[in-house]
Amino acid sequence: PPLSPRRCSNLLRLLADGHLSPHLVVVASFLSLVLPMVTTARVIVALQLDPAYVKGYWSEDADSKALRREGRALERIVAYRHPDLLEAIEGAGIKLWEIARGWFGSLFFHLLPSNGRFALFDAFLEDGVLFLFRFALALLQHRKPLIMQAETPERVRELLEMVEKKGGAVEG
Repeated sequence: PPLSPRRCSNLLRLLADGHLSPHLVVVASFLSLVLPMVTTARVIVALQLDPAYVKGYWSEDADSKALRREGRALERIVAYRHPDLLEAIEGAGIKLWEIARGWFGSLFFHLLPSNGRFALFDAFLEDGVLFLFRFALALLQHRKPLIMQAETPERVRELLEMVEKKGGAVEG
């Protein structure tokens, strides 16, 4: 379950920065399911301070410079490796870097079922932000055939945001 307002408040006091971004809530909520609150706070602080991880991702600026930087970097990589895919995404009026901002900020947690988050978080702890880029590229490669065949901009967005369909399963 998501962090309660009281637990969020406790976490804020432990982090002592007075700000809790929506992306951080997703990650902190996940961690608090398996870790004591004090350990959750320590992990969050460590992740924010180490440049190998998410330094700047959860800053007070809701549209943090770090997330914009990562999103634009991913967009450049896709332009080089899969120009046809980027063209299809942009042709639907979607800016990949804006979608990627949410992916990176939440560590992809909002896209995965809870059982998939453990493996993702382990890999993220092992390889840091480089893992997030590899995961994003793998996700795009997996979705490429569906994106290329999508008939509407809405469908392209659904595929990128992995919108849940009836029954809670993500299609494709």
